[in-house]
Amino acid sequence: MKKGIRKQERVNIPGEDIIEKERWDEDEIKKAAKIFSKAENKKKLMIKILDEIVHWALLLIIICGNVLIAGFIVFLSGLLERAYFYILVILFAVLFGYMVEIPLRDIEKLSKHKHFLSRILLPFLALVNIYILIGIKHVIEHFSEIEFEFNAAIAGAVYGMFFLLPHFLGWILKRK
Repeated sequence: MKKGIRKQERVNIPGEDIIEKERWDEDEIKKAAKIFSKAENKKKLMIKILDEIVHWALLLIIICGNVLIAGFIVFLSGLLERAYFYILVILFAVLFGYMVEIPLRDIEKLSKHKHFLSRILLPFLALVNIYILIGIKHVIEHFSEIEFEFNAAIAGAVYGMFFLLPHFLGWILKRK
């Protein structure tokens, strides 16, 4: 029988890609997992609190950033032709999605139980962003009596899909 990692015996520890390349045997894997477990348990309370603060601050930044970008998208819709408008929507979505993906990837490396943010909350926020964009458009139209010619639901859906693109690409590349 070949020594190495089998799919069902995979241990969630930092440097997992190195373990797969080096083909560690089971004893080495258990020893490494024990060392990482001890290190996690020895973390000081302040470090654990700081980890949680970083996690929830990132969530707040994602929410606020999406609201600000939605407002800016509505503003841009009145200034640009449709093709340029959607190119900028895609550009903003990919850039902001990538800016979110980088720290999120680091948080997940530190703590595997933080998958809630990336697996469930980001797609949910992408859907909510459609409603935020529609709402901002209607509020601005109501108070300024300016009518915007773009479909906010389509713009929000395009933004949401491209906002999630860096995250899903990272997830697919991580799986390989």
